[in-house]
Amino acid sequence: MIRDEIFFEIEKTNKKLLYITLGVLICALCLFFLLFGHFEANPFKLKSEIQNVIQLKLSRKDLASLPHTGELDRWIKVQLIDSSKRVSRIKMKQVSKHSKDFTLDINGTLYNLYKIGQEGKAIYDFFSTADKWGLETSSPQPVQLKMNNVLIGIYVIEEHIHEQIRDGSGEYFIRLGSDIRFLKKIHHQVQLGKSELLTRYFDTSKLASYLVFFSLFSYNEVLDFDRLVFRYDAKKEKFVPYLTMESVILSLNEQSKEFKPFLEEDAYLLKRLNRANIANLLSRARHYKYSSLINIVLGKARIMPVKAKK
Repeated sequence: MIRDEIFFEIEKTNKKLLYITLGVLICALCLFFLLFGHFEANPFKLKSEIQNVIQLKLSRKDLASLPHTGELDRWIKVQLIDSSKRVSRIKMKQVSKHSKDFTLDINGTLYNLYKIGQEGKAIYDFFSTADKWGLETSSPQPVQLKMNNVLIGIYVIEEHIHEQIRDGSGEYFIRLGSDIRFLKKIHHQVQLGKSELLTRYFDTSKLASYLVFFSLFSYNEVLDFDRLVFRYDAKKEKFVPYLTMESVILSLNEQSKEFKPFLEEDAYLLKRLNRANIANLLSRARHYKYSSLINIVLGKARIMPVKAKK
């Protein structure tokens, strides 16, 4: 009798533990899909195109805590597993509480990971044509992001740009919207219609290409230029336009803009600086807070003729 009661209590306890375990697993799955469950229509559509993989291993506790971090400076220690199955200890953090974007710290170098879908792949493909415009760019790379062997989605990884930190050559990066005295002075002179400082410190030809090319990510709409990045060339003592996926993605997201693929008949206009795309941006310039800058720069641009379609 006593033995039966003991077995009954053990069985009761085991059932309770089973239910608790199932409950924890269900909660973890709910948290997981809350964070990562909003894929594009087919999350594996791009998988065959993108072979590069970032494989991360997180503890169950850290994985479950991701949707609730909300602390931009809270780093989580994770394992990075490379293609040779070697494991490295790195750190990662979410960009914001509701974002599916991350920052990785790999041996002291920071990388941004931006979640993209089919639209993001189109943005990346257009970004890759910047060399035809003579522009310097970062080197983003589309990757599959996996956590604990589960495909989270398709991302773009790009080295993080640190602003106003000089390297050994005296070079550094600034943004057009940076709140620094030098840029304030240039902006003020531009507002007055003066261009001396602008032409002294910027290559206006490349700047014209940069402004027009960036504006084409939001064709026929207004895309703010605040996040545009410039690299200071210490030898030339000039600022060189430097295109990053961060500038494009964050500008689109912050202004709730969408990148829409161009019509095939318009594609020939988008290969280099020409009268058509200069006219397009000038027609929108009055809506920009940088309207004076746009007018001065594009007014000095060397205009290329548009070739007729064959």
